[in-house]
Amino acid sequence: MKQGKYRNPRGDKGSKMHPKAGKELRRDFERWVELIDLTGHAENEVEREMLTLRAADLEKKWVRGAAEDWMALRALHRQW
Repeated sequence: MKQGKYRNPRGDKGSKMHPKAGKELRRDFERWVELIDLTGHAENEVEREMLTLRAADLEKKWVRGAAEDWMALRALHRQW
């Protein structure tokens, strides 16, 4: 696999996304996973709500711009 190419879980040749955008997608997805995890361990409702909103903003950003790639990462995360 060439560096900079994102291979999605369906096994096709990968996204036509720019390599920098692919890196940003993966970085944002890792942050989203972290926020979801932190939400489960939040000490109070205010903190939980703030973390949930930040995670939702990240998801909204990618669902608008690269929904197929984001959903592929979500599918992998659910399987894990």
